[in-house]
Amino acid sequence: SFAKQRIRVVAVGEVERLPASLQELIADIDRAQAAVEVELDGGWTMTLVLALSYGGRAEIVRAAQALVKAACEGELKAHEVTEESLRGALGSGHLPDADLVIRTGGEHR
Repeated sequence: SFAKQRIRVVAVGEVERLPASLQELIADIDRAQAAVEVELDGGWTMTLVLALSYGGRAEIVRAAQALVKAACEGELKAHEVTEESLRGALGSGHLPDADLVIRTGGEHR
């Protein structure tokens, strides 16, 4: 299994748009990994990120909207918008930078 190989599996994207059965499977994986994480001395050796119902531009828009909302509510000033604050607002901001990206959607770049 991935856990035995110390590989963490993470789903990013608009997971709420996926079928309920797949959402439950993702939740099961998260719960199982949380239980295993306590037992891992050295932590995870690798992270496999599954971008499901994911669009990079859509994620940037959601992050920008969150920053604008924070600014409108007085929680953030313009000079406080930095790479770090943008990364923190991204749904994938807590993940390490990608070493390899495999696109399977049929799009070519």
